[in-house]
Amino acid sequence: MPLPKNLLEAGDILGATVLLGTIGFAFFLLRARKAATEPAAESGVGWKPLRILKTLLGHIEDGLRQIGLTSSFWAAFGLSLVFLLGQILAFWLIMLACGLWLSFWVGAVVLLVVHLGTAVPNAPANVGTYQFFTVLGLSLFGVDKTTATGFSFVVFFLLTVPLWVLGLLALSRSGTPLSSIRRGIRGLAL
Repeated sequence: MPLPKNLLEAGDILGATVLLGTIGFAFFLLRARKAATEPAAESGVGWKPLRILKTLLGHIEDGLRQIGLTSSFWAAFGLSLVFLLGQILAFWLIMLACGLWLSFWVGAVVLLVVHLGTAVPNAPANVGTYQFFTVLGLSLFGVDKTTATGFSFVVFFLLTVPLWVLGLLALSRSGTPLSSIRRGIRGLAL
């Protein structure tokens, strides 16, 4: 199915950004560690924003080196892929249950649109934003807006409400009163 030109361009930009990020990640991870031969006096010289950026990149590099290509890294990477596949499968199966007989890959693309759309800060619990991006994603594949809207509410309810219930159960079993959480949040805001 042909996609709009601006969506194809956005996809190319996203792909290039992900590729550059992956190359940067691999560069920081695999390049040889240079010895600290710079004098300590030079670290305080230069434009302050550049020093801050250099320090930040140094911390990121050190963190990536600690992660390295250890077995823990590969285990976390594999579990992340399994988790994503599970999300796609759940989303697609709900599509089938609602009578949207689209392919698994369409479900994966629509879920990707939803994840990208809800990645930016928005309404609490993604209410409204989740539905908007679900409808947007499905409309790219020819699903009419009424059907897509109905599906967006069903999939939101089925995939989000269980998380709310589990979170509420975890909070109630933790023994932490809600008032102390509120105080902690207020303390962070100051």
